[in-house]
Amino acid sequence: MSKREHLTGGMVASEPWLARWYAPLVAIALGLIVLMVVALAVVEMLVANAPEPANSSMWTAPLERAGAALREGDVARARGAVPQAVRIAVADRWMIPHEAGHPQPIPGGLQ
Repeated sequence: MSKREHLTGGMVASEPWLARWYAPLVAIALGLIVLMVVALAVVEMLVANAPEPANSSMWTAPLERAGAALREGDVARARGAVPQAVRIAVADRWMIPHEAGHPQPIPGGLQ
């Protein structure tokens, strides 16, 4: 008689692994781990394929010109510089709030 049989009184449990009370919990935990790995891979693919944001220096220069024009009192020149900055920022499908950490992608870009 083995030590296990001696401790259990000669009756050894031969319950299948899937019938044990914790088997569903183990299956759920493994499923969640697999789901997290897949979700992480999808996020990594999306980040890798995301378009680069517009270089802020491309559209800040017209805004600085508009500010200088306003300081000089030339409203007409300032009105011309702001739309140019917006066109530059939108041309790369990103709105100006990107610099503040709030990207606003425009589906399909501006036509």
